Amino acid sequence: MGIRDTMPARHVDAFDKAKCSQNNQISRREEVTSLINDLPEMLDQVERSGKPFYYDEVLKDFLHDARFTGFLLSRVVKEIKGVSIDKFCEYIGACEEEAFKLKGGPTEFGTMDTKAIRLDFVLEFDGALENLLRINIEPQVKQETFDADNLTSYSLVARAVYYACVTMATELQTKEQYHFIRKVYSIWICYNRPIPDIREPIISYSVQPDEEYRYCNGAHETLETPRRKFDNGDLVSVILLSIPDIETAVKKEKDRIGGFTLKTLKELKYLLSDEVDTEKRREFMCKSGIIKKGVNDMSDLLDLEQRITKRMKEDLDRNTEQVTQQVTQQVTKQVTQQVTKRDIIISFNRLIKLGVTQKLAEESIMEDYHLTLEQLSDILA
Repeated sequence: MGIRDTMPARHVDAFDKAKCSQNNQISRREEVTSLINDLPEMLDQVERSGKPFYYDEVLKDFLHDARFTGFLLSRVVKEIKGVSIDKFCEYIGACEEEAFKLKGGPTEFGTMDTKAIRLDFVLEFDGALENLLRINIEPQVKQETFDADNLTSYSLVARAVYYACVTMATELQTKEQYHFIRKVYSIWICYNRPIPDIREPIISYSVQPDEEYRYCNGAHETLETPRRKFDNGDLVSVILLSIPDIETAVKKEKDRIGGFTLKTLKELKYLLSDEVDTEKRREFMCKSGIIKKGVNDMSDLLDLEQRITKRMKEDLDRNTEQVTQQVTQQVTKQVTQQVTKRDIIISFNRLIKLGVTQKLAEESIMEDYHLTLEQLSDILA
């Protein structure tokens, strides 16, 4: 058992700050993600298995790679267009030591009175103070459309909007103000047309002012160029990628379809279409920089792992003593002084904000402060 295992849950984050050089902070997972599942190896696995690229388990593995997902989002999300793959990884906290793997997994939401849903991917993009995004990505193979004669049917568009709303509704923590809200995207990769009788490669929806509202005493200023954050209500967007129509558009070779160039549609086809064989997809990923030499190359894997181990050891040696002293002081203070309700509430809210489930947060707080569930409930009430 290491020193990390003996720390109260609320102190683990401070200890973990020594483990990631990219942003001096590492995910709360206790092990570095295995580097064996790099992109070239994943492509080889798909080829050996003979599974279509759109298989749920296949595509989701690729979406867990920040470089793959970063390239995808930089082609369809306006706030990320022009952002390099390396910058994208920096903004979302995906570092080389973790082979650029996205943190976290699927998240389920629902109560006794609301419909339970499962969000496959939710990531937060911190490009700038005015450019904070929360993005949900959902692969979709089955075609869903509403049929008045079938009450079990539903509109995929309605589902996508609902997912976007839930993604936003789960952002803010207790007492956080509304200006901390991030703009939400719900992006659906559809291997059947999302709307059966619409032939468009990319269908998008967003919140916009209904009219050209003008500011008072302004030189023709409108909400199109808002003076203040959120004046234009641009907070929710849904994007449906129709892979069959992307494939068709590329075959027709028109210069521009909708708001997207032929070049962008070709890139999306090489990235997502099952019509593209493994070698062509691999060649495209190498040329576009998705596969990064030295990280995604199996020949360099061993050297990278050795560098990671050495680097982490140096960071831990340098920081462990300092962190241990800080934790010891804090724990001693808590043992010798009376703990206030405010301390407990702050510790609990901090765990929730870090993504810990309510049940685990309650168990951690009860163990750290020697409380019963009834006592903790009274304090949090």
